[in-house]
Amino acid sequence: MLEIKKINFVSFIKLCAVIACSWGIVLGLLLFISSIFGGNVYCNFGSIHITGVIAGIMNMFLFPIIITIGGILLSVVIYLPFKFINAYVLKGIKLKGVFNIIEENKDLE
Repeated sequence: MLEIKKINFVSFIKLCAVIACSWGIVLGLLLFISSIFGGNVYCNFGSIHITGVIAGIMNMFLFPIIITIGGILLSVVIYLPFKFINAYVLKGIKLKGVFNIIEENKDLE
């Protein structure tokens, strides 16, 4: 078990980016599958409007990129509230899994 007491800014952004990219992959695949079965899927590039399976394929690759950028921007905004909630309300987040502990720097700030 691992307990997160503090997390530095860059690590928090990396974590949020990985989570956002995962969501982007899932949503991109759902849009692609929807386009295969005749769903109303579209993709816009300025004045270019694409629909159908081609739009589903484009969304499958573009959604992870766009959602990851949005996740990075959102993580910049939510870092301080997360830090406060983690430190004072939750008193640390306990995670279960397989982790490699790398001791680089004892002081995170």
